[in-house]
This record gives sequence, structure tokens and C-alpha cells, in this order.
Amino acid sequence: MFKHPVSIKKSFLLFFFVNCCCTTIACAGPTAGKNEKNEPKQHRCEKIIKKTVSTIEKGGVILIHDFILNNSMDSPLFPALFSLNMLAGTPSGRAYSEEQLMNMLESEGVKDIKRLPLDLPNDSGVIMGTIL
Repeated sequence: MFKHPVSIKKSFLLFFFVNCCCTTIACAGPTAGKNEKNEPKQHRCEKIIKKTVSTIEKGGVILIHDFILNNSMDSPLFPALFSLNMLAGTPSGRAYSEEQLMNMLESEGVKDIKRLPLDLPNDSGVIMGTIL
């Protein structure tokens, strides 16, 4: 299917569900979880995005598939309910808005950031950016 399957890992990375990743894995490595209990979740997500971007070769793509809220943080319905569920079930769970996710990517030097026009049954969305 792919001409160069070995390079796919570094040139393309699909980063699913920011909320679940940030809540579950926080920061991978020998110090994971030691000083992060009281760290705001957004900071943990920013660290994960930073690590993800640093592993992708220039010209590669990052995709974030998540339940993305609108910028007023109150809709669409399913992402808002998912955010409420994360808040009830985790110490600092929440969903992020399109603007917040795009800002996190932009702060790591990701370019050509855009939300893909998808109409999915659970209102989840995909944000894409290129590593330059």
C-alpha cells in the first residue's frame, strides 16, 4: 500500500482523542505522573503535542481526532456532554475548543492548521497541521 512504510511513522502521526491521551498517559517516560498530579490538564496536553510534533519529520502531518467544542465551549451537544463526563470521571477532564487545539499546535510551530470538513455521527472532529 505504501512505498516507504518505514518512514510513515515519522512523517505522519495520527493523534487520537486529546482528552483520553492527556488523562491517561499524561507524559510518558520515567518521570510520568510524579509531579503532574496538580498540573493543569492543558499543560499536559501541550507537552504531549510537543512530544508528538518533535517526532514527526519536516513536511509530516499531525491529525488530532477529538470531541471538539466550539469556541464558546458550549456545543455541539455530544462534545459538550463528553466534556462533562470527563469532568465527572477524571480529576481534570475536559474537552477543548477548536481555537484552543489550534493554538496548542501553532505554539509548537505547526503550520497550515485547519479543521477538516467532516460530518461524523458523534460530532467529533479532526484538526490537521503540517510540520515545517
